[in-house]
Amino acid sequence: QVEKERGKLRGYFQNDKNEMYLLSIDSYQYLRYTENVLKNGHHGDEIRDGQWFDTHMRAPLGKPLNFSLYPYFNAYLYKFLSIFSDITVERVVAISQVILIALTLMVMYILLYRFVGNVGALAGTLLFAIHPALMDRTVGGLADTDAFIMLFFFLIVWFFVLAFDATGKKKWVYLILSGTATGIFTHLWTGWWLTTYLLVGSGIVYTFLIMFFKRTAIIETIKQ
Repeated sequence: QVEKERGKLRGYFQNDKNEMYLLSIDSYQYLRYTENVLKNGHHGDEIRDGQWFDTHMRAPLGKPLNFSLYPYFNAYLYKFLSIFSDITVERVVAISQVILIALTLMVMYILLYRFVGNVGALAGTLLFAIHPALMDRTVGGLADTDAFIMLFFFLIVWFFVLAFDATGKKKWVYLILSGTATGIFTHLWTGWWLTTYLLVGSGIVYTFLIMFFKRTAIIETIKQ
């Protein structure tokens, strides 16, 4: 009787394959976009005059779409995982943010390790991982771009920091990687420019601080 009641309660939250429903309306929108990528090769429902359109929004006209990387990530993740199992597209969309936030935490740990060592990096990464706002937006079953945004934010900062310590060709390689990640970031979040302003501003402040603390050596070099 307990099992029967448990199954009845779960049935309200599961589809006919006993998979839990996604957690928000946006999640189903990204599910549809992902299915469109797999079916059409792009995330729009149709193409009008060379423009992708979402025919389910702003009825009856539809909404023109810009490029969005997240549905393509989900689609290729599904193709990869389907090699090893009979996983559905909906399940892939449900777990994609969990995978992305795991990668984000790895990058964050490596970035912090350069400054504060193993214990500090572990503590900082843990505090970030359990932050209520982040956990609420990256749980399994919630498909959105939050984890993708965090991943590319830390990748951009990480490559930028590596460029500071590098010399010669390595410096240019890291700067190019940071710039490339920034270019991809523009297709993930409309606030991508905040990261650019942060890095450019910190670079300017860092330059002035170096000039201030080494002003004596700089003045003597100029005199020579």
